[in-house]
Amino acid sequence: MDWPRLQRQVIEPLRDGRKAAYERYDWPADSLAETLTVSARGYIVIEGVSVTREELRGAYDLRVWVEAPYEVRLVRGTERDASARDIWEKEWTRRRRQCETFLSRRNW
Repeated sequence: MDWPRLQRQVIEPLRDGRKAAYERYDWPADSLAETLTVSARGYIVIEGVSVTREELRGAYDLRVWVEAPYEVRLVRGTERDASARDIWEKEWTRRRRQCETFLSRRNW
């Protein structure tokens, strides 16, 4: 995940009370897809392993970590993005290590 893009297109506009517009990532195509918009009202949930990056830590009012065994996460992710299994498995394995390193050093 391109966390600077997340910060620029989603977090900063919402923090400033503006509508956010971002390109959805298309796993099978391995590229950005259509632009989606989010209004700056109510509760906003930003999910994904990359949101745990140190650079984004101060951007959230509340953080929730949901844990599941690695095998369960792998099955769910590859079922969801079956046509992009190779990309998903490679990226998740890399990000999993980053996330576990980060979480082991922080008190969430």
